[in-house]
Amino acid sequence: MKNLFFVLLTLFSVSKGYSQFWEEGDDEGIDFSAGNYDILRVFFADEKYEKLLKAAEKFTLKEETKNDAEPYLWLSRGLYAMSKDENYTNQEKYKKSYNDALTWLGKYYKKDKENKLYEEHREFFIEIKKSVYDAIETDMSSGNYAKALGNVSKIAKVSPNNIALDFLTGACNFQKGDKTTARDNWKKAEAALKNLKEEVFLNWEKPDKMFLALGLVETAKCHVKSKKPEVAKELLNKYMNWFEDFEFYGEYLAEIK
Repeated sequence: MKNLFFVLLTLFSVSKGYSQFWEEGDDEGIDFSAGNYDILRVFFADEKYEKLLKAAEKFTLKEETKNDAEPYLWLSRGLYAMSKDENYTNQEKYKKSYNDALTWLGKYYKKDKENKLYEEHREFFIEIKKSVYDAIETDMSSGNYAKALGNVSKIAKVSPNNIALDFLTGACNFQKGDKTTARDNWKKAEAALKNLKEEVFLNWEKPDKMFLALGLVETAKCHVKSKKPEVAKELLNKYMNWFEDFEFYGEYLAEIK
């Protein structure tokens, strides 16, 4: 009987957790037909973010629209906007709105692997990537590599397949004392970097380039710490022409003795 109670409790918890924002009765006369996403645009423009979340999530729950990418993107945009407003972040249910925004953005990328909505929402994509970069750079510059590792993992949600993830993960692991895992991370990253064509890299958005620049510099710092400055110099010199606009890249290279 006791086991049955826990099974029922678990099932109840799962069913409650399936919908983060949507509740029965939230239809509000909205037409939830496939592709009818203008209402989400209107809610966002009018800063009716709670309505936006409810409506967008309903689209992700409906069988005929759950594989459409756009509702996931609007969920991310709404939550990100709320994360910058204390009127929301002071509420218990929206305290994690920033991390939730990243989670929904990750889900968007899985639905739209070609990122077809990028141009329309370009400013948002750039801004949220920059916010993740700033968090990583702040942690690393203060030497808090354990915390940085958590923020580095967020790159996968805002810039999928960015090889900077493995460089930065390797640097964090090295600085935390896990050199074996760091070497594995760097091995994977270096193989991907070797296959990255310069013309492809040059078409990246600036925040994507910033992730990689930071990843290479932080990796170089690890080589210096291992008393291998020549390896650090070789790595940074090899890609110097890619990062001429990033002062910290050239400045650290000049510091290596």
